[in-house]
Amino acid sequence: MKRHCLMAGLLMVASTAGQAQVIYKTGFEANESPPYQIGDLSGQNGWMVVPGTASGTIQSDVVYSGLQAVSLIDGASFGRAQVNIATSEIFPTLRSRYSLMASSEWGTIPPEVLDRFEGQRRLEFTDAQGSPVGVEFGLLCTNIEYNGLPAGSRAWYIEVTSGEVLIDSSYHIIPGSDPFGRWYSFDLLMDMEAGLASLRVDHALRAEAEIPTSLTALSVLQLQNERWGTNPNNSEPLYFDGLFVAIPTPGTGLLMLGGAILLGGRPRRNP
Repeated sequence: MKRHCLMAGLLMVASTAGQAQVIYKTGFEANESPPYQIGDLSGQNGWMVVPGTASGTIQSDVVYSGLQAVSLIDGASFGRAQVNIATSEIFPTLRSRYSLMASSEWGTIPPEVLDRFEGQRRLEFTDAQGSPVGVEFGLLCTNIEYNGLPAGSRAWYIEVTSGEVLIDSSYHIIPGSDPFGRWYSFDLLMDMEAGLASLRVDHALRAEAEIPTSLTALSVLQLQNERWGTNPNNSEPLYFDGLFVAIPTPGTGLLMLGGAILLGGRPRRNP
C-alpha cells in the first residue's frame, strides 16, 4: 500500500514538473485560437510563404492528426513557409517535433539531371556573437554524391550551418524502398550544454550532429520544400503537420526512473 501511495505521489509530481515550456505549437486546425482556415497559409497567424511562385495551403485531404495540415509546393527552386518567433532565452535543451509526408512522386529525380531534394524543418538561432545559426532536419534525396552520401541516396538528416558555412551534418541512409507516400514523425532534441543535436524518426535514433553551445535566441521556424540543380519541373507537394517546439522540464527522466524502480523494473529505452 505504501509503495502504491509513493508511486501515485511521484506520478502527481511528474504530471506538473514534467510539463514542457511550450514555445510554439500548431496542428493548423480550425479549433485553434486564432483558427486556421482552409486555403492559403500565407497571412494566417503570422505565416508567410516565399517565393511568390510557391504555394502553402491549409487542406484537409492529407493529414497526420486532427482534420487539417499544410501542403507546401516549391516555386522556382524552393518553397518556404516561415513564422517568426521572438525568444531571448538561454535554454539548456530544446525539443522540436513535426510530422512530414512526401507525395509518391516527390524526390523522383531524372537520371540525366543533377539534383537533390530536401524536405525539412529549419530552426534559426542567434549565437552569443550575434551570428545566425540554422538547424535543419528532415528527408533528403540526392542524385549525385553529396557530403559523403552515394548518388541515389535517400536519407534522414541534420545539417547545422552558420551563414553559408556548414558546421556539422549527419545522415542516415534509408534502406529499401523510397520513403514516399506515408507519414513520418521527427523528434529533434538539442542539448546546448553538450553541444549535440539528436534526431529520432518514428522513435528510432537516426542522426546526431554537433551544435554551438552559445545559442541564445530562437527567432524563426521554417518549413521547406527545396531542390538543388537544374530540374525546372518538380512541383510535387510535401505535407507538414503537428509542429511543436518546447523546452523540456528538467527532472522528468529522474521521476520516470524512480517509478520504474518502485515497480521493480527498468525504464524502457527507445531503440
